[in-house]
Amino acid sequence: MPAAPARTVAHAGSPRFFTLLLITINVAIFVMMAVVDNRRGGQEGSFINPASPTVLLDFGMRWGALIANGQWWRLVTPIFIHLGLIHLLFNNFALFQIGPLLEESLGSQKFIFVYVASGIVGNIGSFVFGIPGAGASGAIFGLIALAAVYGYRMGGVAGRSLMRQMILWAGIGLVLGQTVLRADNVNHIGGLITGAALGFALGLEHPHTARAVQGWNAAAILSVALVAVSFAMVALHYGNFQRGKDVELLSAKVRRMETVLNKSLEVNQDPVKMASSLRSAAGDIERIPSIDARSDAIRQRIVDLALARASALESAGKDSGPALKGNGADADAILSEYRVWEASILTDYGLEYQRQSTGDQ
Repeated sequence: MPAAPARTVAHAGSPRFFTLLLITINVAIFVMMAVVDNRRGGQEGSFINPASPTVLLDFGMRWGALIANGQWWRLVTPIFIHLGLIHLLFNNFALFQIGPLLEESLGSQKFIFVYVASGIVGNIGSFVFGIPGAGASGAIFGLIALAAVYGYRMGGVAGRSLMRQMILWAGIGLVLGQTVLRADNVNHIGGLITGAALGFALGLEHPHTARAVQGWNAAAILSVALVAVSFAMVALHYGNFQRGKDVELLSAKVRRMETVLNKSLEVNQDPVKMASSLRSAAGDIERIPSIDARSDAIRQRIVDLALARASALESAGKDSGPALKGNGADADAILSEYRVWEASILTDYGLEYQRQSTGDQ
């Protein structure tokens, strides 16, 4: 490269800019998951514990069945998702320690490429072995392996010291992952292999020709674009699993309502108690968040039917005459319509019927 552009590239920006950017993204996504989980009534302390499974799935965690079904982006997005505050802090601390060294030594372009590539290969390994999860560990182990190779190729006292330190970090990480943290060492090993292979395959210095700069700029841009497209796919599918949980709750409440409605037609029931049960079941259905316009219309008809039946029973009081006899045809028609809707949306929300000993659930 001409001297002036070479100096511009060499001194442009902070040597740890992308390291800090990655840490910021990790923290931002973790906070967003915790906020969403808390707003949806998730487990207490979700800022410390992992978010609920539905939130993790909606944000793009690795899940084998979904990847096999075509959701390829779940091999990329887990790099930026963490399962609890301790997980986040450990990974970001390691990234802060090793990232600036490699970003300054190799250049931001190679740093980004190796980070994303190691994370993806680690996720592919976990997918092959059927291990669900998320985290930047595979990408960080890739950086550790790359730094070890960098030290080996640099040689001398400083190079050997760096290599030994990185090998020690990798060994401690693998042992703790296996014995204490029960972490996904398949992902870690995949990242290590990728980082080491790239360390031997790549030139371990800043790009210093115009052609090299253009090539590595393209590699870095493609890496960033892949991450951006992956999260765009997450945005397109966002909410399916959280709404899927609402579908499960709604189905449970509608089945309870069906039981209560059937009992309300029996002549040996206390009308006042049955009216109270109907109003309670109707309230449970009303409290479930909206899923779509069609289900909202059906459930409103179910609620209206239940409340009308409750009013009739309350008017009858202790009289077990005409009000208790009722007609179940209207209820059967509405409940059948609900079941048709329910069957039509199972695939959309990643649900399926499970056959148990008591029948279809």
